[in-house]
Amino acid sequence: MQSTVGDVVKDLKANPIPEQSAPLASSVAIEKRSDQSTLTPAKGEAASGSSSFVKFDAMFANVQNLLEGKTSEAQSSDSFQSPLLSIEISNVRKTFKRCLDKNLTNVIKSGWTQEFMNSLSIIITSNSIPSNLVEELSWFLYNFDQSCERYMAAKQDIVEAEGKENSVGDLKTNLKQLYHQFMPIRNEAESVDEEIADLERQLTERKAKKAKLQSSLEDLTRQAATSRQTVINAEPDMKLNRLRKKQAEKTVVGMERLWESLKANSSPFLL
Repeated sequence: MQSTVGDVVKDLKANPIPEQSAPLASSVAIEKRSDQSTLTPAKGEAASGSSSFVKFDAMFANVQNLLEGKTSEAQSSDSFQSPLLSIEISNVRKTFKRCLDKNLTNVIKSGWTQEFMNSLSIIITSNSIPSNLVEELSWFLYNFDQSCERYMAAKQDIVEAEGKENSVGDLKTNLKQLYHQFMPIRNEAESVDEEIADLERQLTERKAKKAKLQSSLEDLTRQAATSRQTVINAEPDMKLNRLRKKQAEKTVVGMERLWESLKANSSPFLL
């Protein structure tokens, strides 16, 4: 048969915790752990201190009190009152405060969540807090495991989001550097393009001039070829002409001599 929260508390009252070496009996034992103190369930501890059920015990103890219409004053003397001494509550409060003094991330990562839940459960069930806070803290305790999971998941989401933001920021910084590098290179490339355009224009002009000169050379070559062929063709006639020239020259010389001789012979009787 499943026990109710009321049964658990009654069992605590019927079976008090054996005294420890210190002058107090508590549902939790305080021990040293490296650089911090933690609360661990004492030997013979009842179900309200169990790490598996503390959030359920606190929640449903509050629920049962609410269903039975009991006030915080009535709870101080009924079967749901936790058999904890004031000094024990003080130690639990210290543990609770040590947890609250840490940030939530440290509490979760350092393994203090169970100590926190144990101490909060004891504080709730011991009726040592104002009645107007019982329901709120009970719900907080009941949902604490899932809240921690959501909290750590949200922290991871923030880390990933910030990582992406930083990555985008780095990309933007890199883009700015690329832009600053782009402008000088772009201007230089434009200047080179202008130089190339000017050189291409000059090249076009030179090519046109070369084509004109080439045409002139071809005309001269054709003329020279024609003249050369004419000279070659006229060479046989030139030999005959040279012979005729020599003969003609002899004739001319002979005639001129005769003419001069005639002039000389005729002069005396022409006086």
